[in-house]
Amino acid sequence: MKWLQKQVSLYTSHTDNTGRPATFRDILLCDFAEDLPVIIELRKLDRNHPQYVPWKRDVKALLQCYTPAGLLASKAKGKLTEIERSGMMQLDFDPEDIHEYDIEELKQAVFSLPFVGFCGLSCSGDGFYALVQIAEPDRLSEYAEHCFNVLKAYGIKPDTSKGKKVENLRYLSYDSNMLIREDPEPLHITHFRGIPAPKKKHLNNVTKTIVNGKEGLIRNLLNEIKNTQVGQRWINVQRVAFTLGGLGDPLLISALTTEIEANPAFNGEEEKYCKCADVCFEAGRLNPLK
Repeated sequence: MKWLQKQVSLYTSHTDNTGRPATFRDILLCDFAEDLPVIIELRKLDRNHPQYVPWKRDVKALLQCYTPAGLLASKAKGKLTEIERSGMMQLDFDPEDIHEYDIEELKQAVFSLPFVGFCGLSCSGDGFYALVQIAEPDRLSEYAEHCFNVLKAYGIKPDTSKGKKVENLRYLSYDSNMLIREDPEPLHITHFRGIPAPKKKHLNNVTKTIVNGKEGLIRNLLNEIKNTQVGQRWINVQRVAFTLGGLGDPLLISALTTEIEANPAFNGEEEKYCKCADVCFEAGRLNPLK
């Protein structure tokens, strides 16, 4: 059964403990419409107002929510009763952790991973979340922890308080630019391990680099960064840096950051994207998703 047809629990609010069965397709494409006026009100709140946090909490209490990881008979504290796990895991990205980046670029970067079935804005509109299909639903917590570490290695900090438990809720939301993949490739992790903190390299003397006859590949990858435009920056830097890191030559990170600094599309944000390149280069060297 495709993931969009699977049933999970949909609740009238976060205080509802029984809910009702609903498919992902209905929740993501239909049921949110009932809450659209509340979502609009939430996104109109003044984020700079001293009362924003309690206002936000009160408005969110009016929204429906669901448990992406499974269908439950009860989510009441101390009485959690599972019916079936969905095989889907949520990854949440809070605005405080991603405010330096273009949110649409980050959505595209996360969605580029083949096991991601959905990416969309959070109910407040200033964060986003992803739904990931995993091969072993019973190991939800382990998969979540592993993905948290991998994403941090990529320079993207997820909310580690969501995604590890089957009862973790997700508020209904709406995104006119939602990204949906009907047939994601289930993520199958064979080695559960933490990712060491990337070691920053300082290489100023860049020489001609030859990596076992891969000069053409390197040249093409660096040209992609040279020609990158706004809207493609994050995903291109992430992918190119990861690939170059896997080639095993430490001088390639300096060649990559040189191209970033020379491209006008990165003007004023060179440091941010060079940092992204550095951590993704190290992640590629470690090949963390294998």
